[in-house]
Amino acid sequence: MAEGSNSSFDDPRLSPSSKKQPGGWRAVKYILANETFEKLASMSLIANMTVYLKTKYNMEGVLLVNVINIWSGTSSFMSIGGALISDMFLGRYLMLLYGSISSLLGMMILTLTVIVPKLRPPTCIGQINCIDPSLWQLSILYAGLTLMAIGAGGIRPCNIAFGADQFNTTTKEGRSQLESFFN
Repeated sequence: MAEGSNSSFDDPRLSPSSKKQPGGWRAVKYILANETFEKLASMSLIANMTVYLKTKYNMEGVLLVNVINIWSGTSSFMSIGGALISDMFLGRYLMLLYGSISSLLGMMILTLTVIVPKLRPPTCIGQINCIDPSLWQLSILYAGLTLMAIGAGGIRPCNIAFGADQFNTTTKEGRSQLESFFN
C-alpha cells in the first residue's frame, strides 16, 4: 500500500471489483427456480383451491370467494411487510430462507388436509345433508393458507433483488454478461 494510505482498496488487487464475484448465470438459475416454484405454488392454487374448497370442504358462495380472495390479497400485500422486515432487520438471505420455510410448511399443511380425511368435513353426496367444516378444520386450513401468504411475503421482494445483484455492472465482465443477455 502507498504510504499514508489507510484503505486496503488503494491496492487494486484487493479492490472488490477486481475479485471474482460469486453469482452470475450460475446463481440466476437458482433464483429463477425459486421464484418459479413460489409462483406456481401460490398462483396456480387459486383455481385449484376453489374446486378443492367446494368439493372437499363443502364451501359455497360468499364464504368460498372470501377465503380465496382474502388469501390471494394477503399474499400480495405481505410483500410490503416482507420487504420492510428484510431491509430493516433480517436481510435478504434470512428473509428468503424464512419465507421458503413458511411456504413449505403451508404447503405441507394443505397437503395433510388432502391426505388425512379427518382434517376436512365428510364428502357431500348430491348436495343434500352436507356437513359444514368445523372450526378446528377451518383453523387448520387457514393456518396453511396463512403460512403460504407469509412465505410469499418473504420470497417475492427478495428474489427479484437477488436476480439484479448477480451482475456487477461496474466491471467490464458484468456489463458484457448483461449485454449478452439482451442481444
